[in-house]
Amino acid sequence: MNSAENSTDHNSTPRLPPTTDALLDANERPYFLWWTAATVGRFKEHLASSDPEERAYWMGALLREANTRDGARCGNPTLGDNLGGLTWSL
Repeated sequence: MNSAENSTDHNSTPRLPPTTDALLDANERPYFLWWTAATVGRFKEHLASSDPEERAYWMGALLREANTRDGARCGNPTLGDNLGGLTWSL
């Protein structure tokens, strides 16, 4: 491999595919919740739950399954701060 093949051309780096406006419709099913029948509206209810474990589960689904740009569209950027009381371990 020559040095030109090893270099990274940032202008040709593939970009993330566009997100969908369907995520703005409370009655639509988000693509990233493929294992459940939850709608965008129900998903947002889960994220706003008073139960920190419920919020953490659905926030984890968002972080694990969604396109990174969809997190800002579907989730509240401050929700991570509202998961207090949970112990995280890897």
